[in-house]
Amino acid sequence: MHVVPHPHHTYMVTAVVQDKDGYVVVEPYSTRVKGMRGVFAAGDIADKVYRQAVTSAGTGAAAALDAERWLSEAH
Repeated sequence: MHVVPHPHHTYMVTAVVQDKDGYVVVEPYSTRVKGMRGVFAAGDIADKVYRQAVTSAGTGAAAALDAERWLSEAH
């Protein structure tokens, strides 16, 4: 199992659901990792369409907002 495009980051994603190309699977219209509570993915690890720095920054911000919402709902 590897993380696209940086295989040396596998320590975090060994239990995360990935598609056939090695990208982390997220819930539709969210950055939440499918099947894992409180885990979010952003950037190249979950975006096989755009894979660009600006897109990664945007999905990073979305992941932060999703995590904040999850924390306020869960606690």
